[in-house]
Amino acid sequence: MALGPVEGRLLTQVLDDLAQKSPNSLYCIHPVSYGSKEDWREISFGEFALAVNRLAWWITQKLGGQGQRTVLAYIGTNDLRYGAFMLACMKTGHTVR
Repeated sequence: MALGPVEGRLLTQVLDDLAQKSPNSLYCIHPVSYGSKEDWREISFGEFALAVNRLAWWITQKLGGQGQRTVLAYIGTNDLRYGAFMLACMKTGHTVR
């Protein structure tokens, strides 16, 4: 998977680039449910980027976009959802504490 130089690019831009160039490449393996030791699901870069973009759209609908910077809090497990939330906040210009 050739990504090219990433210097000077935002992490959201790198993710979008990977999702476009290699949407089916493995991003991670994630448990299907909390505490599950047997049920795991493969998540591709395309799926993760789609989740980030959908969450960014939802945040924009609820709080506004780049012109309205708000500090948001994430209360939940430290898993894939946290990463998606952080990247969605970056895309919308909001801060996470």
